[in-house]
Amino acid sequence: MKIYYSKKRLRTNHIHSIICFLFAIAWLASNDSRWVGVGWLMLSGLYVASYFFERHNQYLTLQGRSISKNRLLSKTINLDEVRDIERFEGDYILKTETSEMKIDTRIIAPDSLKVLDMWLSGMELPSKATPSTPASRMGLGVSSRKVRATT
Repeated sequence: MKIYYSKKRLRTNHIHSIICFLFAIAWLASNDSRWVGVGWLMLSGLYVASYFFERHNQYLTLQGRSISKNRLLSKTINLDEVRDIERFEGDYILKTETSEMKIDTRIIAPDSLKVLDMWLSGMELPSKATPSTPASRMGLGVSSRKVRATT
């Protein structure tokens, strides 16, 4: 199952690539220095590549008992090794003994976010995990950390 990027994120990457391409064309047409224009062309190429990569692969892949973050160097966590799930400022942080994975919920499509919320809330944490908040002690599986406001 895939967790999709929001359309806003994909559209923003596409618009950035178009703007960089237009800057490159304008620079190459008006100036003698070609290196800056070539730099803008390379930057627009990176944005185009990023756009197509994210559109094709999407943000997360949920397979059986593992979750993968689809990036150039992807990261996979086996859910049997997860000892704690925290919700901090709207993001999820999945922690194992050796690593952690941060899931940025602001870049997830609303429908996919509902699926991810249901999927993570139904997950059973190992009994050796120490609950860090009352929400996780009640068996909800997902804990939330409160942020203290400083004045």
